[in-house]
Amino acid sequence: MFVNLFVSSILNWEEKGITIALSAQKHEPGEITLRLQGEGRFILKIRRPHWSPEGGIVEINGRQVDYMPGPDGYWSLDRDWKDGDEIQLRLDCRIRLESAPDRKECVSLAYGPYILAAVSDSKEYLRLPLQEGDLDSQFVKETGPQGLQFRYIKDDVTFIPLAVVQKESYHVYFLAEDSTMDR
Repeated sequence: MFVNLFVSSILNWEEKGITIALSAQKHEPGEITLRLQGEGRFILKIRRPHWSPEGGIVEINGRQVDYMPGPDGYWSLDRDWKDGDEIQLRLDCRIRLESAPDRKECVSLAYGPYILAAVSDSKEYLRLPLQEGDLDSQFVKETGPQGLQFRYIKDDVTFIPLAVVQKESYHVYFLAEDSTMDR
């Protein structure tokens, strides 16, 4: 059994009599819980996402386990599973820049699995003087009307997950002004 995406969902594995419910927190996208119903031995392979380069913590029934992702990029949890078993993942989420494939100076901001949108009425590209080495210190994580948001300290620009944009004008790409960035 492979877990590749961290979207709240339910899998009904009829052949094994197993149900797995995956819950992902919108405000904390690195907090993921899998709850099992049914029993049996199988390998549960959980993908370590690229947005969590430090990996994360895996707990089974509240106890931290020392699993490292294998060369295939998956945590392999091989065991006899019991009804009610719970797997908790705490993945490291950080703010990062994603370059446009054809213009390295044109970037998007991301946090964990989310692409962030800058809420702005500007018709021109936003220009943000970023220092890539320590992006987390340049933003304040907040809870706004639509949930998770980040405020860029230097220019007071608010970023929200693109998926929650409603009627706001927004930018997904902007021009980064730090020429030392190497993506």
